[in-house]
Formats: sequence, C-alpha cells, structure tokens
Amino acid sequence: VQHAGIAALNGSQNYVRQTAMVYQRRRDRFISTVEKAGWRITPPKATMFIWAPVPQAYRSFEFVQKLLSETGVLVVPGDAFGPSGEGYVRIALVAEDTLLDTAASRIAGFFKKHGLTT
Repeated sequence: VQHAGIAALNGSQNYVRQTAMVYQRRRDRFISTVEKAGWRITPPKATMFIWAPVPQAYRSFEFVQKLLSETGVLVVPGDAFGPSGEGYVRIALVAEDTLLDTAASRIAGFFKKHGLTT
C-alpha cells in the first residue's frame, strides 16, 4: 500500500488536473445559472461540493423539501452534517454536465417563482 501511495504521488498528475478542471467547469456553470436568479454562492476552491446559503425564509430541511417537491432536484440539508450546517445546503457536482445544467435551471426557476434571493 505504501509503495502504491508513493507511485501515485510521484507519477503523472494529469488525471488529477483533468478531474479538477471538470469540477471547476461544473461549479462555474452551476453557480452562473443560479446566480442569475438571485442565489448568491461563494465558489468553493477545491471540492466537488458546493455549500450554498438557504434563503432567510427557510430552514435547511424545509428548503430541501420544497425544492424537491417543486423541481425534482435533491440537495442535502446542511444540518445533516451537524448543527453548524443549518442555514446551508450541500450540492454535489458529481452528475454529468447535462444533468447539472438541468438541475441548475430548475433551481433558478424555483428562485424566480418565489422571488427568493440570498
């Protein structure tokens, strides 16, 4: 196992760079779409997850339920990761680009329909 770890660290980092570029592209596209509808999100620097603030009118779980029922898009309430996560949701950028684009468009429509901002 140690030899494999050494080989991974000393070997080509092309896969790591390519993967990072994929997540960066997904992050940027997703955030660009939902920000046009009023959802202000601080872009994460190095992760496949976005932590996004919940509009003030909602608690995390309530927001997730309403978003799911109206759009079919599931995000994770922040408080599922502990009490300090309340007020946020976590969005995984692991789906294919077309699916993430659809999710972002549906979420943007949800924000516009309800006049939400963060």
